[in-house]
Amino acid sequence: NFFNGAIETVTPGVSLILPGINIPFVEGILALAVLLFVHECSHALLARVAKIKLRSAGVLIFGFIPLGAFVDPDDEELNKSKKEEQGRVIVAGSTSNFILAFISLFLYIGLLMMPLNVYDTGISVLNFKEGLPLEKGDIVYSIDGIEIESLDHFISLRENAVPYANVSLITNRGEIILPTNEYAQMNIYFSPLIKSSFGWYVFLKNFFALLFSLNFFVGMINLLPLPLFDGHHLLNIGLGDKNKIILQIVNAIVIGAMLINILPIFL
Repeated sequence: NFFNGAIETVTPGVSLILPGINIPFVEGILALAVLLFVHECSHALLARVAKIKLRSAGVLIFGFIPLGAFVDPDDEELNKSKKEEQGRVIVAGSTSNFILAFISLFLYIGLLMMPLNVYDTGISVLNFKEGLPLEKGDIVYSIDGIEIESLDHFISLRENAVPYANVSLITNRGEIILPTNEYAQMNIYFSPLIKSSFGWYVFLKNFFALLFSLNFFVGMINLLPLPLFDGHHLLNIGLGDKNKIILQIVNAIVIGAMLINILPIFL
């Protein structure tokens, strides 16, 4: 959301990442595919560096949407290798995700800093409070008779807003009257309006934004000490067989925290 790379502005608790539902469709599929490829290839590469055989590798696909991937090193050879080598193989996936995330961030910033006249007059409605007579993608050209030159111009105009007042918006669907709340807000989430000729710019902007955010959070979440996650295997190596009870306690605490985060979906 920070990068305007999501469709929904609020997601309670834990949610599935679904291209076309809560992230852009094409950019989302590509970002997920790159994320999975880099993550699993890093595991495979470090395993081969440590001379550990790979038994299998694969990708979980729903239709043509990549949902997951795996690399399966030989457990016997992995367990016989040094702890340092085991740790490097396990942490390789998340490390590569973090590296790719920050490369994507620099590319995103570089794209924004390009001297291109990409923005048009007006602003676009990205999301809004339920019940307002708006649609996602509506274009707002003026507010109370003042033409909106840019998003920054609109933000400066909002400083003059009055609580509990009616505001006139001229949009691509005609005039819409909206009330302000006690904070002089209209409960609308706007984004800059980009000229139609710069579709490639929007695509790259969304792609780099998603590539950063997805790689960063997947890399971080994957290091949590949860069963089947890399963090679980990493902690298991560090604690050793004599401290299994500590691993189980940590697992239980983290699983409990995850379940608490999932609860808002059902409320």
